[in-house]
Amino acid sequence: THAVERQETITLDIEKKTQEFINLYQKTGIDLPPDFTDTIQDIWQRNSPEIQSAIEQNGFDDILLVPGGISLTDLSEKLKMQNGYYLYSNFKDAGGFASAQSQNTDKPRLVLVHKTQDLKDRPELAKTFNIKGQDLNLDQILTLEDYLIFQRKYFEETNKHLDEIGWTWLATKSGARLVNSYWIPGHGKLYVDANDLDYRDEDLGARPSRSFF
Repeated sequence: THAVERQETITLDIEKKTQEFINLYQKTGIDLPPDFTDTIQDIWQRNSPEIQSAIEQNGFDDILLVPGGISLTDLSEKLKMQNGYYLYSNFKDAGGFASAQSQNTDKPRLVLVHKTQDLKDRPELAKTFNIKGQDLNLDQILTLEDYLIFQRKYFEETNKHLDEIGWTWLATKSGARLVNSYWIPGHGKLYVDANDLDYRDEDLGARPSRSFF
């Protein structure tokens, strides 16, 4: 037997992407540090071989450019769409956006993602369904912060929302639980929940990502 090589060239134009994200942040009133463009260029250049390798290995085809140190409360307020949010009691009672904890969100970052509306649309994302929170590598899935940015950016580009079918685990803790989220089209809201680490559901998966700082 021999493996058939699947050659895919994915090109990310970092200057174009930087401008797109600056436009998004200006539109939504998120304050960027004056050196944001230089910082992103520096992250891109320093990590270029690893970025290329992650793209080749995982089929990432889009990128998020995220400033550091913006509070989740601020992000959630400025990036909300349509009717805002529905917070389940597990998330709300643990303090909601104000108390949720993610790693490395204090740092500016470049996050590789799959530009895929629903997990079921791409085999490598679909196979994450039914995974328990405790079995996820939290360094390699999106935080709630990055997810809110991705949701809004995806909507600006497509007029659609991520995860209209199925939910996605996020690398954000709410108390002892792990956050997950999805969009309900009929209500025009982003639903945010938190579940125990041993919870699983056949409609709950995760979006692989890689972050560079």
